[in-house]
Parts: sequence; C-alpha cells; structure tokens
Amino acid sequence: MLFLGTGLMLSVFPLVLGFNSGSGSGPGVGGLKGLLGMAVLVLVAAGVIAVARGLWIGAGWGWKLGAFMFAFGIISNTSAWISVLAWPELFENSRRGAEGALAKHGTRGFFHALFLWYMFRWSVLEYFDLIEMSVLKAAAVLLGLSLLLYLASSSFFRFLILGL
Repeated sequence: MLFLGTGLMLSVFPLVLGFNSGSGSGPGVGGLKGLLGMAVLVLVAAGVIAVARGLWIGAGWGWKLGAFMFAFGIISNTSAWISVLAWPELFENSRRGAEGALAKHGTRGFFHALFLWYMFRWSVLEYFDLIEMSVLKAAAVLLGLSLLLYLASSSFFRFLILGL
C-alpha cells in the first residue's frame, strides 16, 4: 500500500509540468487543471498511506477505509471492463488491444473482490474488533458510497481533463 501511495504521488508530475502539450499525443494537462489533478492524486495517495497505516495497527477506521478502497476498485474496474466491451474499436491501435484491456481490468476487479471478501472474514473482523458489525449493512454502505464517489469523480475528471 505504501508503494502504491508513493507511486500515485510521483505520477502527478507529468500532469503539473504539462507533458504532451503540443506534441499531439495527449491532452496536455498543465496549469490550473494540472494543479487540480495533482491535488486530487496527492489526496488519494495520502489516503492510501493512511489505509496502510490503519491496517497495520489494526484500527477499525483502517479496515473501513481499506474495504472502501477495494469496493471502489471493483466498481471502477467493472466500469472500465464494460466500456471496453462497448467500444472495442477504441483499442485497435493500442499495444495490447481490447483483449489486453479486458484481461487487465478483469484481473484487477477480481483481486479487488478477493481482497474485499477477505476483509469480511471472521478472523479479520475479530482482529479489527468489528465482530458486532452487520456484514450486510456494511457491504451495502460500501457499495453505495463507492458508486456515488465513482459517479462524482468520473464527472469531475471529465470536467478536469476535457473541460466539459
């Protein structure tokens, strides 16, 4: 988790510096849009680091944030998988093609689901002192919040990158 957070923080520099601007190979996000994108990614990276810390020390909030992260990963990768199925022609010129994108997002979604399933095991809930928690209610809340955040963030990033 710590490596993921660090990688996310380091991945924002091309956005801020405006790489691809003028080269014709990408949208060229720089300036204010780049700074907004950087702020969002730094917040996400800080959240990933916080999740790693919370899971390490066995805090209930660490379990909740980690479970939310995995639920959000399931939703976002499922959405990407459906998008590849709906528009396979967009991947004709990519290195791996539509099949590679389907494999990538399917594998990611599978592992997010596997980790989320593990988070709901009795021994894990006991470690985080969450035995009394209603599993069905927690799963419904995770699903609902993840879906809401996904819809909100995809609209935000559409505005950020495309200016729509």
